[in-house]
Amino acid sequence: MKWYKVQALIYREGRIFRNAKYRAVLFLYFPITTIIIWGLFSSSVQGRALETGMLVLIVNVFWNFGQLAQSSTNMAMMDDSFSGSLKHIFVSGVSSTEYILARIITSSLLSAVVVVLLIGLSVYAFQATILLANFSLVVILTCLTLIASIGLSVFVAGMILALGKEYGFLSWSSIQIFVLLSAPFYSISVFPEIIQPVAWVMPFTNIFEGIRQLISAGFVDPTLIVNGAIISVAYLAVSFPFYTAVFRHAKKNGNLVKMGS
Repeated sequence: MKWYKVQALIYREGRIFRNAKYRAVLFLYFPITTIIIWGLFSSSVQGRALETGMLVLIVNVFWNFGQLAQSSTNMAMMDDSFSGSLKHIFVSGVSSTEYILARIITSSLLSAVVVVLLIGLSVYAFQATILLANFSLVVILTCLTLIASIGLSVFVAGMILALGKEYGFLSWSSIQIFVLLSAPFYSISVFPEIIQPVAWVMPFTNIFEGIRQLISAGFVDPTLIVNGAIISVAYLAVSFPFYTAVFRHAKKNGNLVKMGS
């Protein structure tokens, strides 16, 4: 892998982001308006259900961050596919790892800026001061969310390569089922017993559980952090070999050419 190729792709992505106005909507409009909506909800229930309001608001911060970090990576890939530039990128000698790594770095940097804005908005507009009071825990949970989201983005990239560009909708829709099974606002005990083991290995389950514990008790059980780290890294560790294997297969059977045409 050659880093100058990764840097060139990041530079290219930056120029595309600057010129493609819809990218600003993806990265800023929807996350910020979502936090405002739930922030106003949180403010409206103060005195009646403050803890519930804070829970909804803060979970949405992490939900938006994770969704943005995952979907923006895969949607950038689909942009390259539909524009026909994907084929030219790989013909130029860029490897599969260099390509996906450049997408991940760009999306992570932009998502990091957005999550800072969302946290700041939550703290100063909607009094979510618990985020500042437990800043180190918030940073840890944010990092775990990012790692899990990167793992998902690489896995989804592999799925799209395997299934074809007509399954590009997975770039923005796939995370929903993972969030659903990660129990964002509720305990996994609400699931049928047969689903609960699946829920415990979802990428965000321990993160959401940690957020709920932080809001209700003011601390996070270290076990949740350790388990969250193990699962997040596991997703990342499994997704890259899967993506690489699928890429090689797509190159052999012609799916890669179809993706770029």
